[in-house]
Amino acid sequence: MERKKHNSGMTLIELLLVISILALSLAIVMPKIERRDYHLMTSSRALRDEIRNIRYMKMTEGRSYLISLEGTQYTLKEGVKVIKRVKLEKDFKITNNFPKGEIFFSYNGAPTYGGGTITIFDNKRNKYCEITIVPATGRILLKDEIYEGFSKDR
Repeated sequence: MERKKHNSGMTLIELLLVISILALSLAIVMPKIERRDYHLMTSSRALRDEIRNIRYMKMTEGRSYLISLEGTQYTLKEGVKVIKRVKLEKDFKITNNFPKGEIFFSYNGAPTYGGGTITIFDNKRNKYCEITIVPATGRILLKDEIYEGFSKDR
């Protein structure tokens, strides 16, 4: 009578070989995302969302909300009271074409002093993102795109 050998499972070496091949293929296939590009896009989205929030609060509550853009930071205010101050990452800079660098909205959601463009610029990598506020409607737009080179506002 012969005993049958049951070969179920894999050896430790076979398992390590399969895991290493999978890890190597994932490392090749995964797109490489620059950390600073991620922070640039995240900062742009956060500012866009803050502007949208200020616009919405003005339309619903009617209080005097504004955003003040100040070079390396921006401040959310209700009248003269500071609600929130956000400092950007090192080497990031905000440029804009709004009077006094302040954004106000009217009761219907349109920007008080007309629309404009806000640029968040990464001085270290020479890249930037643009947030556009449409003059008539007050829509706040941000393309999910990072531009290279110098912006026209810089």
